[in-house]
Amino acid sequence: MKSKSLFQKMMLPVALLALGLFVCGAPSVTFANTTSAVQTVSLSLSINEVISVSVTPASVTFPNYQPNTNIPGSSPLTVTTSYNSTGTEVGASVCAYFSTADALINSGPTILAANVFANITGTPSTALPAPIGSGFPPNMGVTIPFASSSTVNSACSGFSNGVTVFQHNVAACTGGACSSVLPPAPTGSATNTVALLINSPQITPGAYSGTLNVLGQLQ
Repeated sequence: MKSKSLFQKMMLPVALLALGLFVCGAPSVTFANTTSAVQTVSLSLSINEVISVSVTPASVTFPNYQPNTNIPGSSPLTVTTSYNSTGTEVGASVCAYFSTADALINSGPTILAANVFANITGTPSTALPAPIGSGFPPNMGVTIPFASSSTVNSACSGFSNGVTVFQHNVAACTGGACSSVLPPAPTGSATNTVALLINSPQITPGAYSGTLNVLGQLQ
């Protein structure tokens, strides 16, 4: 009995200690923060200069031909231009042109580019500002021929049978070359309407066809 009582006396402090740990919680263990070496990722973005042009409709007919009479096309062209440049070029432009002096051909007889005309309007009405190196062009809303003799087609200087549809300075201009209507803009867009018509002397009957090219340029 004495040994049992001694055993009970020895177990009492152990039981109290265990109860205390249970109630108060075991002491927390702290671990040191361990991290990896820093890794780096290089980021880059390349944006190319761009000018885009869309033209609708894709075909135009000229019904009811009469000699020496303005024959309008079946539908005006809608030319939508958008561009994004660095601003280091001088201007953004759109030129409508024929590849040769013959606009429409019928095996032998032809209708000259000089007998095809365009009347250009824009939204807004100031969408055709000054050509590079000249004053505000008089061809906005004026009917002009696809001919190299036209003095208002500086955007088509590389094409002998062209008409300027749209032109805008994208960088600051010097020497009075800029129109005050639109400030220089390296990024922009415009919608122009091009009404085509033919006024030609008497031509041989037949089926005539040709191709009008429309080209956008950052110059």
